[in-house]
Amino acid sequence: IRRDASFRFTNENRWGTFWSVSARWNISNEKFMENSVFNNLKLRGSYGTTGNQDILNTGFFGAAQRYNTLYASGTQYNGQTGLYISNLPNPNLQWEVVKQGNIGLDFGVWNDRLRGSLDVYNKRTDDLYLTQFVSAINGATSIPANYGSLENKGAEIGIAGDVIRKDNTRLTLNVTGAYNKNKVLEIPSDTGYYWNPNLSYGYQVGGMVNEFYMFEFAGINPNTGMMEFYTKDGGVTEQPTDADRRWLGKSSVPVYQGGFGLDFEHKGWFLTANFTYALDVWRFDNDYWFYTNPSVLGNGNISNDYADFWTPTNRDAKFPKLGGSNYDRSFDSDFYLQDASYVRLRFLSVGYNFKKKDLDFLKLSGLRVYAQGENLYTWTK
Repeated sequence: IRRDASFRFTNENRWGTFWSVSARWNISNEKFMENSVFNNLKLRGSYGTTGNQDILNTGFFGAAQRYNTLYASGTQYNGQTGLYISNLPNPNLQWEVVKQGNIGLDFGVWNDRLRGSLDVYNKRTDDLYLTQFVSAINGATSIPANYGSLENKGAEIGIAGDVIRKDNTRLTLNVTGAYNKNKVLEIPSDTGYYWNPNLSYGYQVGGMVNEFYMFEFAGINPNTGMMEFYTKDGGVTEQPTDADRRWLGKSSVPVYQGGFGLDFEHKGWFLTANFTYALDVWRFDNDYWFYTNPSVLGNGNISNDYADFWTPTNRDAKFPKLGGSNYDRSFDSDFYLQDASYVRLRFLSVGYNFKKKDLDFLKLSGLRVYAQGENLYTWTK
């Protein structure tokens, strides 16, 4: 049990109480495990709470005095110096609370030739830090606030095995993986969702974290060359409004992620490789939007893809006609939303470890010569 206090909150909300319990059973020490292939087998579990005070993700010293009205001076109306509200107060700010349960299993078989761990967890976060929008008549348009709850459930696994284990040669393969399913449990608002108009994603009750909330692209009108988008009632329009935005069931948070690799040693030579991956994750391709934006024509580089724009003789085009009046709507649509799943060669190292006896004439106890690279190649759609 611990008590923490934060300077970011009022006296009434300053202190938070958090706790945790855990237990472990060394199964491999039990009598019934004698002569088993398991040299290590442990079952563990834990449950507890933790607190988060980082309201704006600014680190240790940021977001101070958010419960007070703060003023600043500067050039205001008609070039005159004046005071203005730099911080609209929210005295109700408090700790964001995370409750998490975890069950795990650690194992090693055949004298740890094959070893690993498996964890499953359930985590709930209450009193989320989200932006609450207020009328500009208050002197600001938003304040940080606590509201909403979300849930994360998932599993993590890590396995390593010595395929070759000899005095002069060793080859170890390893793999890690994580699956996480998140769900928004509560958004205390009339709409049942949270969306910042400056962003293309938000939260809706029953949906996922950072779910894209955008216009759904319907295609290029073959007759006019204009972009078309689905409306909320299933029709199509060239001029969608915010009411036509849709929750797309796609998130910027990956569902699956992890890595795999190998370590190889043979008579002083070594090779280490590590790959990482993320699956079922989506990103808005801002670079591609810029390189296929007609406003950049004549002022910057343009992708060759943009050669496929609509003309009266190219009605089945990928991009709308030049000068199309609704092209700006593409920035708020899934037209540029891409599957960002990838596999990346994160690290590669090759080298040689000299033996001490070979270095005596140099008065050195060890010497390693190697070459290494990071982020060498990425496979992605």
